[in-house]
Amino acid sequence: MNERPHEAYLDAQVRTASPQKLRLMLIEGALRLAQQAYDGWSEPPKAETIEALSRCRQIILELHGSIRTDVWEPAKQVVAIYQYLYESLCHAQLDRNPVVISDAIKVLEAERETWVQVCQAHPTPIAAPRSAASGEIVAPSDATGGATYGVNGSADSAGTGDGVSLEA
Repeated sequence: MNERPHEAYLDAQVRTASPQKLRLMLIEGALRLAQQAYDGWSEPPKAETIEALSRCRQIILELHGSIRTDVWEPAKQVVAIYQYLYESLCHAQLDRNPVVISDAIKVLEAERETWVQVCQAHPTPIAAPRSAASGEIVAPSDATGGATYGVNGSADSAGTGDGVSLEA
């Protein structure tokens, strides 16, 4: 085994994490990279700073792409947040403006806090049967007809029983 202990630990964390915890880990990674870029800002920006911004944007794109707007109407607002973050980090690099990175960090901190609360409320993965027709994982709504919150914060408040689906 050639892995360093930290890499082995991180690999184990990723392999055993619930979907909501994985999302939190991505947000924390984006936040860490944005902070590195902000802390290391200089004129002209160093290669490490540009690399940190680039990696942060890649994580933001991954977060953005994982949101299903066809399942939950407010998801469009979440998509807009990630789009704002991505565009802000692009402008920060192009305009050489670290203040924009600072603003993005504040948004990422709020997003992290939201997902910390989700992880505390739902520490284990939601058991979800696969829909045979679509191949998707479908989380059933609760028996009371209230909203069932899925891994991505989606809700089925209509009580249709369809629940929240997450692509497999």
